[in-house]
Order: sequence, then structure tokens, then C-alpha cells
Amino acid sequence: MAEQVSPHDVRHALEDLGRLRFGEMNVEDAIREIVHTTHSMFAVDGAGLMLCDADQHLRNVAASDHRFEHLEELQIRHGEGPCIEAFDTKKLVGAEDLASDGRWPDFSQAAVARSVRAVLASPLPYNQDAVGVVAVLSEQSRPWTPEGELALLAFTDLAALLIASMMMGERQSLLR
Repeated sequence: MAEQVSPHDVRHALEDLGRLRFGEMNVEDAIREIVHTTHSMFAVDGAGLMLCDADQHLRNVAASDHRFEHLEELQIRHGEGPCIEAFDTKKLVGAEDLASDGRWPDFSQAAVARSVRAVLASPLPYNQDAVGVVAVLSEQSRPWTPEGELALLAFTDLAALLIASMMMGERQSLLR
């Protein structure tokens, strides 16, 4: 069954981001809130956010649960998976059924063993680069609709702007 992202859900998620933008929240709390909003907006079984470190390696920053956190760590360890590919290619990467998707054999096997069948990963853009990835996962195989893909891309773009502006704000506070 294809997921449905309603205009109401998108509007609610954008309102949540707007509250974060004007709130008194630090970057870490905002990132956790972005993951929570992504998880609820897409009616999926999990969501996570990874950011790159100074050496341009992805690091797990926030996840909706320990299972997703573990899958992010597996992608980092094996150097393969939808989040790694989305980060490297700077493009949306989806898998409808990891059990039959041969692109990332080590990751897919571990994911299916943990009852994860579908993943959609979107890069976090900053200038001409990717600074991280937001991903959603499903316990059931599922086609990702063009509307759902577009909604995740739009949400990820806004989340990236929010994170960048909050980090700049924190840096300016340190300089004062």
C-alpha cells in the first residue's frame, strides 16, 4: 500500500518547523524534534537524521528508536546503504523492498532481520553540498509515491535551512 501524505500533515509539519525556528531551542533538541515530526508526518515506523562530521563522514545524530539508530550505525560501518548513497549522490534514494533490493547486501540483510523492509532517504542540502541525511523506514514493503518523495524533499530542505540558521545563531552567540 502506498503511503499518503496529506496536505494537513504537511501543513502541520511546516508549522512545527516554524515554531522551532522562532523558539528558544538548541540545535540538538531541534534535530530530535525534526526526527519526531518526520516520523509522524509520514506515518512510518521510524525516522532518523544523520549529519557529517569535519572529515565528511556521516554520524548518527537522532533516531526515533534504537532499531533505526542501529541500522544507521550499520550503514556507517559497512559504508553502504540508502543514507550513504543519498549523502554521496545528493539525491533522494528509496527502496520499496529491501528483501529483493540488491544495492546494499550487508545493510539490506541486517535491516530485513530487524523487520525493516522499505527506506526513503533524502540528503540535507547546504550550499552545493550535502551535510547530512533524513530517512524514514517502514516495516512493510511499500512503494514511495511521487507526492511522498516530494514532501520529504521539501521537508528536508526546510529542516536543513533551520539547522544551518540555528548553528549560525549559536556560533554568533559564542562570538559575543
